[in-house]
Amino acid sequence: MRFGTSFTWSGAASANAALYASENWAGSNTGSTPFHQIVINTDNVNSTGNVSGFNINHQFGGTNCVGNRAAFAANTFLITTSNNLTQGASYSSLSCNTRVQVNDNGTAPTQSASRGQVQTANLIAQATSGATNFYQISCIEFDTSMATGSSAWQKVGVAIVQLGSDQVQGSGVDTALSISNAPGAVGWRLGIGFNRPDGRWPFVAGATIMGCEGGVGGAVTNCIDFSPCTISGSLIKGPGFNVSGTGAVTGTSHGFSNGVTITSGTGSPAGVVAAPQGSLFLRTDGAAGTTLYVKESGGVGNTGWTAK
Repeated sequence: MRFGTSFTWSGAASANAALYASENWAGSNTGSTPFHQIVINTDNVNSTGNVSGFNINHQFGGTNCVGNRAAFAANTFLITTSNNLTQGASYSSLSCNTRVQVNDNGTAPTQSASRGQVQTANLIAQATSGATNFYQISCIEFDTSMATGSSAWQKVGVAIVQLGSDQVQGSGVDTALSISNAPGAVGWRLGIGFNRPDGRWPFVAGATIMGCEGGVGGAVTNCIDFSPCTISGSLIKGPGFNVSGTGAVTGTSHGFSNGVTITSGTGSPAGVVAAPQGSLFLRTDGAAGTTLYVKESGGVGNTGWTAK
């Protein structure tokens, strides 16, 4: 352990680190086992700024500064098979728990009368006015890697899980994933984005972009609800299909569960458009008697169209 104001790095980590410990642990314990622990039993400090139980300020830069930087790095390695025989065994490089046990001056669970915000992590990525031409500014990034030869039943990029002890919903807002802005923020151009110009399409062929995993779902009231919004363009937009903000549906073809379709286009559908009997074709360049076509025969082929 070394304390001072100026150090020069050279050689192995053990010879240069201001705080270094190399340890080997064994034995058994029936409760939590913190190998290193900081306990703050009381905190009754009156402060106009943030109060931290543990604080690291890492300032860097200069002509010799090369390489990635992390103010705090935690690495956890399973190098030998453990004796954990249950599915619930968990291995984490960072485990945080914020718990409140008393009222903190709130008088009611309303927006105006409630007090206190409980956050297990408050992460900020900030660029000041002089920080220009950066490639990316991200508050948090989740990277997942399973090498060839590994296996797992569940592979999840981000998991949001309610504990069994979570028995109360928010009285005003109750959201698993919330995106909002502070007053004055510039706002996002895209709320949830898939893929980036510098990345690759993240889904395999045959994938579902949004859905219930494994076909397992429960009863809900609404799957998608944007009724409070004013939509000037499209509610849903896809190749050849569009639902406007007012609910108007447009597309080159509309199908029904029994296979019958309503299709539009130019020219006669006879010998061109294949569809089941009972289908309709709306000819956009037709005249009187050649604007509406009904598929009256011909099975599912392209014959049997009759102009009406």
